[in-house]
Amino acid sequence: METITTTMTSKGQILIPKAYRDALGVKPRQTVKIKLKAKQVIIEPTITVEEMFGFLKAPPISRREQKQIIHQAVLEKFETKEKRSGRS
Repeated sequence: METITTTMTSKGQILIPKAYRDALGVKPRQTVKIKLKAKQVIIEPTITVEEMFGFLKAPPISRREQKQIIHQAVLEKFETKEKRSGRS
């Protein structure tokens, strides 16, 4: 990307052009890490909790699938209980 010039406000804020924000994948209100390295400012997006744990989310399942899973779990629970008590 090309080098751009921007102005700092009296509050110390600078505008990061949209093309740069898009390239970084930074969204409004998202936090970023800022590092100072050899008189250069390096800006990196932070990873949100949702992004970090998003891979743990199970895909959505239908109501029917939910009922089938619950039904199967109940059957397995009672089968295990019957085996422990000696009933078959």
